[in-house]
Parts: sequence; C-alpha cells; structure tokens
Amino acid sequence: MYGLGLAGATLTLFGFGLLATVAIAPFRSADESAHVAYGLAVSEGRLPTMNEQVVPQFPGQPNPRQHVANHPPLYYTLIAVPLGLGVRDEHALLGLRAARIETLLLGVAGVLAAASVAMGLRRRQDVAVGTAAITATVGSFVAVSSTVMNDAPAMMFSTVALAGLVRVLLHGLRPGALMATAVGTVGAVSTRASGVPLIGLVAGGLVVAGLMHTRPRWRGLLSALACVLGLFAVCAAVVGWFYARNVRLYGSLTGEFYLPRRQTTLASLSEFLTPPRWYVDFAERLSCGRVACETPGMSVGIKLALGLLWLAVFVGAATGLRRMVTRRQRPSWPMLAVLAVFALLVAALWVAIALHVRQGGAPHPRYLFGPLAVLTLAIAGGLRAVPGGPPGVWLVAGLWAQALMVMSWLLAIADLQHPTSLLDLLPTALREAGVPLAPVVVVLLLGLAAAGLVLASRSILILARSPEPPDPDPASRRWSRPSPGAASRAVASANTA
Repeated sequence: MYGLGLAGATLTLFGFGLLATVAIAPFRSADESAHVAYGLAVSEGRLPTMNEQVVPQFPGQPNPRQHVANHPPLYYTLIAVPLGLGVRDEHALLGLRAARIETLLLGVAGVLAAASVAMGLRRRQDVAVGTAAITATVGSFVAVSSTVMNDAPAMMFSTVALAGLVRVLLHGLRPGALMATAVGTVGAVSTRASGVPLIGLVAGGLVVAGLMHTRPRWRGLLSALACVLGLFAVCAAVVGWFYARNVRLYGSLTGEFYLPRRQTTLASLSEFLTPPRWYVDFAERLSCGRVACETPGMSVGIKLALGLLWLAVFVGAATGLRRMVTRRQRPSWPMLAVLAVFALLVAALWVAIALHVRQGGAPHPRYLFGPLAVLTLAIAGGLRAVPGGPPGVWLVAGLWAQALMVMSWLLAIADLQHPTSLLDLLPTALREAGVPLAPVVVVLLLGLAAAGLVLASRSILILARSPEPPDPDPASRRWSRPSPGAASRAVASANTA
C-alpha cells in the first residue's frame, strides 16, 4: 500500500505537470527565456555570461539580459540535447516541450525524495505518502516543474541530501546515508548557486553525527572530518571551477548582485523578516502561484482555503505537543539535531531571500524549494495529528484542497492566455499549442492526476490505521532524554515484580 501511495503522488504531479507543459504558452514565465538560452548555449559547447543579451531562437521568445548565467551548468547540460535538436531540426517548440517534460521528471524524483525525508524522520508510511502528495500539489512547485527552469532539479538534489543527512544524524556515519548525502549535495551545488549554503549545513551535520554516534568521540570526530574533507574535495573537483569563474567574472561565488536591480523599498532586513504580510504572501504564492492569488473571484476562496489549511496544521501541531507532554515523551538528542538542521536551513534561506529583496530582487516562493520537503512534512504531520474523524482524514482533506488550488492556478493561467468559458479554458490552451483532440487530452491528463489523488488518499487512510512505529533507530534510545521520575518508576516496577 505504501508503494501505491507513492505511485499516486507521482501520478498526481505528472498529470498536472504534463497538462501544464502543454497548456502554458512558451515563455509565460519571465525567466524561462534566459534558462532556454543557457541550455542552447551549452548545446553549442559554450557557457553564457551575465553580460550577454538573450538572442531569440523560438517564436515569441523575449530577449532579456542573461541573468541566470551565474548558475552551474548541470541542469542545462541535461536539457541541451532536446533544445539543440529542436532548433537544428526546425522543431524548436517541440524541443522546448521535451525540455519541459525532462524538468517534470526531475520534479517527480523530488516528490519521491520528499517521501524519503519523511520516512527517515517519522517512520510513518501514511505521513510519508502525505508528504509526497502534498509536495506534488504545491502550486508553485508544479509551475516550475513544468517550465524550463532549474528550481525543480535543485529541489530534488537538495531533498536527496536532506534524506541522507536525516539518516546520518539518526543512525550515524553509515555508507548508504553518506553516499545519498554526498550525491545530493554535489548535485545541488552543481545545479543552482543557492545550493552553496547546503555544503556548510551538511558539514556541520556530519560532525555532530560523528560525535553523537561513534565511540570514542575523538574517533567519531576524525571520521566526520574525513567525510567533510571528502565532500569538499568532490564538490571542488566537480564544480569548483565554475564558482572560481563566477568570482573572476562577477566578483562573488554566486554572482547574486552583479546585475543592477530595481530600487528596493525596504530600508532594513527587519522590514522583511518581521511583518506577517510577507509570510502570508509567501504561503499564498507558494500554494497556488501569483496569478491565481490575484485573479478576481479566486483570491478570496484561496485565502479562505489556505487559512483553514494552516489552522488545521497548527491545531494538529498543538495536539501532538500536548500528547507528548501528557505522555512525558521527550525527543532524543539525534532527533533534536535533525530538527535543528531543518530550522537552520529554513532560517538561512529566509534570510537569503530577505537579502535578495533588500537588493531589489523579487521574493519568489521557489527560493524556498531547498527545504520544501521540510515544509510539506510539517504540513502532513500537522494534518495527520488533527483530532476527530477517521485517522488520516484531515491529511486527505488538505491534499484535495491543495489539488483544487493547483487547478485554480491552471485555469487562471489559461484564462490570461485565451479568455473563454470556464469549461473550455484548458481545451482552448491545448488547441493553441497544436494538440489534436484537445478536450479528450485534457480529460485524460486530469483523470491521471485524479487517479493519483485517489491512490494517495486511499493509501493514507489505510496506512493511518496502523500502529505507531517503533523508534527509527534503537541506537538513539541511549541518547533519549528520560522524563522526570522515569528512574523511580522503573525501580518501583521492578520491586513489584
């Protein structure tokens, strides 16, 4: 049943995403033109620079400044083949759609990686399926997974690194977990410049894990430092040359502030970090995208649905904390280390977004995709803990609410492109893209997404009835923090026996 649930989550993203790859007109996103131009440059055997202007090679392609040339070329190497073949064979739009589908498949892999993070932390299969399905129905994630942009593959690699790091912190420096952490970290820093901070976080996690799980501690420290040095060496060998190029061309590792930006209205970072409106705006745009949130007739319903969703998450979190206090349960030190890593990653990226906005950049929700699995795990875990009703029913309700917001986003985009009646919006978008039997294709792809939702929902409801799993790592029990009076109760129990 767990495998069927994961299949449902991936089908959900694939159905929605495949529909979006065709329905959304090329270069609807302002950044897609620059990403496509980067991929074409790689297909020609060269790397672009941020001093270039995009040269249009597709119908309707705008020619902005090449503002994404500061990102490493791994993703662009993957999409260079379909883009280059499409242009050379005079089927440019077909090559663009193929590159979008390739990006979508990387997003699907990110959904599975999110489930792995949840399984490593909670060992509850229903929460893991819920995390994967919630990830698959985050509107902004569906958007970038169906567009030629490097955010979805960066999220996938970052999530693989987190899945490995969770197991390293809970179980120790084991080869499989170390390999996953290394592959994910190297992939993340080879895909997007914003993956650079992940190296420091992973290095710190490895050291903490070595000290916690290996005896004597000096041996654990030496083992962890050897792993850290090995990770640094691999990153330097694979992609160090590119970041050295960034320093040479743009004056910094990431080239973040090389290009001039519009004038910012923020006088200080606190104006971004403290007002609640930024957090509310991020939650809205993360779930359903900017277009749907600003569409008359949709915005009120979206705000209401999101408000109820997050209220349920907070109720579930409060219920879970109350249950832990009542049972006098305390998390083990390895578990606290995992939670600290999650919190540090989210906080670091939020401050990075604040710096970006302070310099005149836009606060895109996709900049938080590195720890997206952390956010969706929190949502799934909170909804799973909401009291009342059959086990897992609130998680399923949240999943379907997210799916409805993805549909709102698709309809809003289609309405902007070709305004028509509600039922004909998506078929019209597919007809404009040259898809035959457009209404039938729309029904099939939406049916695929709906089938995925049904599979994931049924899996969650069945798995939620299973008993609470044991401690994910018996070795972590020696790190558990005993509740007050636990020793005296144990002695009393022994005397009674």
